[in-house]
Amino acid sequence: QIRFAPDNIHFATAGSNAEIRIWDRRKKKDDENLFDSLKGHRGKINSIDYHPSQNILISAGADKFIMIWNLDQKKFIYKHMAHKGQINTIRFSKAGDKYATGSMDRTVKIWSLKSNRLLFTLKKHQRGIRNVSFSPDGKTLASASDDKKIILWNVQTGKALKTLRGHDFIVSTADFSFDSKTLISSSRDKTVRLWEVNTGN
Repeated sequence: QIRFAPDNIHFATAGSNAEIRIWDRRKKKDDENLFDSLKGHRGKINSIDYHPSQNILISAGADKFIMIWNLDQKKFIYKHMAHKGQINTIRFSKAGDKYATGSMDRTVKIWSLKSNRLLFTLKKHQRGIRNVSFSPDGKTLASASDDKKIILWNVQTGKALKTLRGHDFIVSTADFSFDSKTLISSSRDKTVRLWEVNTGN
């Protein structure tokens, strides 16, 4: 995993060594541009994301834990076992007030950042979740799964809105256009598809 920070200066990497590394792109030498190292997970880190406006990073992985990191303090401020299976994906909403997780336990969960309270557990997929993505308008969450489907969820109610079918194999990623009207997905069936969010076509 690799993510750029909103400051456009730092970026984070994470992977199988259970470590998150924060880098400074302004430095020219490899040994100088390592800004910080964050340790706390046990096992592979599958997903990281920066908060859109606060100096916070979230991470999740094979150990089934969510971790929230205060990058000013350079330490984690919250740690919680969130799923029964490894967590493959974690993402902030565009407003930063919520985050979502998707796991091999077949569930998607939406959380409040302020309280870290679980808002919804979303259960409709038949296999593990590979990717979650919030629409920029904050109304919809998309989940992509090994069951070849993408499900669109109402963020405010936790209800399933539409199930998008068309891929022939695992759906790896899904992401919204900036106007929240179009979804793009990629699959291990070697195709990329565009969907109209309103119609599901």
